[in-house]
Amino acid sequence: MVARGDLGVEMSPEKVPSIQKEIIHRANERLKIVVTATQMLDSMIEHPRPTRAEASDVANAIFDGSDALMLSGETAVGKYPIGAVKSLGHISRTTEVFLEKLNETRPRIEVCSELAAKAALARSIAHMIDEMNVEMVVACIQTADIASLLGKARIDVPILALCPDRKTAQQISLNYGVLSVCQREQLSPFQRWVGQVDQLVLDNGWAKKGDKLLLMPPVSVLAGNTSA
Repeated sequence: MVARGDLGVEMSPEKVPSIQKEIIHRANERLKIVVTATQMLDSMIEHPRPTRAEASDVANAIFDGSDALMLSGETAVGKYPIGAVKSLGHISRTTEVFLEKLNETRPRIEVCSELAAKAALARSIAHMIDEMNVEMVVACIQTADIASLLGKARIDVPILALCPDRKTAQQISLNYGVLSVCQREQLSPFQRWVGQVDQLVLDNGWAKKGDKLLLMPPVSVLAGNTSA
């Protein structure tokens, strides 16, 4: 959590932006979820529109690599809580579209050396999505690492993470672009698992018939498919 209000109490204001960037960079290297908060749209406590400086502040937090942005007073005691959330969403989406156009070649995922191999896998998946017209990635997640890396890769489609337990699902729910679902039962062989995924996605309206999905099944399902 990059709480700029608390940082401002501990140091002079001019140091907060550079410290924010350093915290986000170090957290991303270690696959920690980063939430940037405090006074994102502070003027909207009293006014229906954000200032240009606030819009820039939101965009810069996204440029820095935040997974999520958090409002506080704007929605807790502000006069325009719904408008504040809509403004935050609009600024975020506009910034992400700009980043997609800016990054014509997908950059490396900057992580510590222990995670380099997994980061390369996530980047490869991101490259596949860049070249394919898919609506969603569906991945069975045993640990938070893969979901975090897919989020850090800034994949342009939603990532549906199927988690074996509620704790894992809750842990990864704030990762960028990740929708986590607790799914303890994973059917085998592969064809049955695909049917289960199709039903889950269609029932919840996350995709429609005819849409293409990129599937990352659990090893147990692939093993069951091989033996069959």
